[in-house]
Amino acid sequence: MLSIVIPAYNVERYLNRCMESVLSQSYRDLEILLINDGSTDGTGALCEEFAKRDSRIIYVEKQNEGQAAARNMGIRMARGEYLTFLDADDWMEQDFAKCMLDVIQEAEEELGECTVETRPDGEKPSVIAVCDICYVDAKTGEEIISEIRMPEGVLWKVDEHKDLINRTRTFLWGKVYRTENVRNCGVELPVGVIEDFPVVSILTAQAEAVVRVAKPLISYLRNRRGNSSSDAEMVCQKYGGGIQVLCENFKNADLFQSYEKELYKLAYSQARFSLMTVKRMIMEKQATMEQYKNYEIIMKKILHEIWPQKTPPIGVRIGYNSEEIKGRWRIENALKLVVVSEEQLVDIGMCPEQKVDIIFRPERIKTEHIREDEKLSEEAACWALADEILFSL
Repeated sequence: MLSIVIPAYNVERYLNRCMESVLSQSYRDLEILLINDGSTDGTGALCEEFAKRDSRIIYVEKQNEGQAAARNMGIRMARGEYLTFLDADDWMEQDFAKCMLDVIQEAEEELGECTVETRPDGEKPSVIAVCDICYVDAKTGEEIISEIRMPEGVLWKVDEHKDLINRTRTFLWGKVYRTENVRNCGVELPVGVIEDFPVVSILTAQAEAVVRVAKPLISYLRNRRGNSSSDAEMVCQKYGGGIQVLCENFKNADLFQSYEKELYKLAYSQARFSLMTVKRMIMEKQATMEQYKNYEIIMKKILHEIWPQKTPPIGVRIGYNSEEIKGRWRIENALKLVVVSEEQLVDIGMCPEQKVDIIFRPERIKTEHIREDEKLSEEAACWALADEILFSL
């Protein structure tokens, strides 16, 4: 059985689409944990209607404590062998459960034939299934397919591919886990911060393998007004706190040292995304430049306290010489993926009088392994190169 945890808070406008997508799943052995987190609109009434309609739905009303607390409740309640999460304003394709369970069970069978010292006799292998995502803009309806940066149908063992904590996306949803692995990972979803990436990353690091379904089986509604990422102060607090919890989780699991490089990349990517979010809010007059500058200081401090030897490219001007990278494979595009804003990049070959904080030296980065990987798409290759640039700064 697959347990689906769905927290719901003031989603009266979106809940029907979400629930219809769950109830129409081709795989029928579901436990649907619908948790009303103290909604003040018509969400509760809709939840009650759905619970009356289908006996697989377990409906719970609780005091408002936030999405993390609602998800934690769902994890404790889940009776299914497998577990997944869905936000109440998102929706699933009809074969989500079937496709994900097929690949995860096939992977468990393959791994089960291998003896692993860390897995007690009789215990099922720990595998995570992850699918591609369809981003849907709430304002324009524009759809963008986001592919997971790993090959389809290939069982990637985590101890051989530590960057899986980045590649599998940082969302808790869009994945299927073995329920006991989530319960036994040693952490709960943290309340008051972005809870997904601090927990998904430790679940991935503790798993034996990850397998991808190369289909956009989840549609994610983004840029929706009223959600937790539409307030600048909230964005600052939640992402900064999430980075701190992320590192605490890995230290507590005695995994920080072995994942330090991958964690720096993950933490910086979350800091960069949150800063870009606030930049967008400034354009929409939902935030001020003063808020943004204060947030830059906070993020730099958080990252410096954890990685004092690194210089995260936040609020700094990076100099590069266009002549040095002329004809060099994708470097210019990759540089743009590293910074928060292209305004940070200064061509010191063209403008030698411009002051910069860091000078990018192309000889410091390695590109051979990226060039030789013929399976990488253009986008994936640029991101891989951006990673190398980030580590070189």
